[in-house]
Amino acid sequence: SAALGQANAVGNLAVKAMGTGSSASNGFLFQNTTGKPLTVSTVDGVVGISTKGGNVTLQTDSLNIVQALDVRGVTTSSVFISPTTSTRKINVGTEDASSLSLTQTELNFLSTGPTGLLRVGDALNTGGISLTTNVAPGANLTSLSLKTGSGITQVAGTSLGFKNLAVESGSGAVSLVGTNTETGLLAAKTAGSFTYTYGGGGAADLAVDTLDGIDGVNSGGNAIALSATGAISLNKAVNSG
Repeated sequence: SAALGQANAVGNLAVKAMGTGSSASNGFLFQNTTGKPLTVSTVDGVVGISTKGGNVTLQTDSLNIVQALDVRGVTTSSVFISPTTSTRKINVGTEDASSLSLTQTELNFLSTGPTGLLRVGDALNTGGISLTTNVAPGANLTSLSLKTGSGITQVAGTSLGFKNLAVESGSGAVSLVGTNTETGLLAAKTAGSFTYTYGGGGAADLAVDTLDGIDGVNSGGNAIALSATGAISLNKAVNSG
């Protein structure tokens, strides 16, 4: 594995951390300094980021992905993206100069392991996460984890097309709409009420389970409302107390 976590000032980044085969030890961590935009691109003949099974962690206040970011090789291999500055806002869906943004075009470049995930944000973030337009995973991404010490909001009329969703927020009510039509998993830990509507046309079953270290759904004593176009299975507890 390789870790470059000391406030670097890099504009363009490409990485090939392959080891001798598929392995979780092929991981890569990179932190850019506060305010320095980072682009995953082509550098010296290396195209994008590939690890053959190792997790990739990128910490940067602004990110542009124009080449593949591929961690496939181990079942659980995942991608973690968060801002360097804890107060930085996160925008999922729309390019925004004042936020760490991930657009649909950039999501299409991401590939994780079959049970791996994309985690956006972290517990130290106080800027919050906004879902501002319809977003869905690319061909090799099924699970999304949204994590912030602040709140999570979704613009009315937009939807998440991810099969599996983990949510962790430190303040406010969270109300989300998911439109995937496959059987999906849900795990959530919120400080306010939590509402999740799952499935867009056709039967879409939802299972409350464990995802990204979160067991079941817990809203810290606030209301919980779950609905799906198919069945809802409680493999883990739903707790509003």
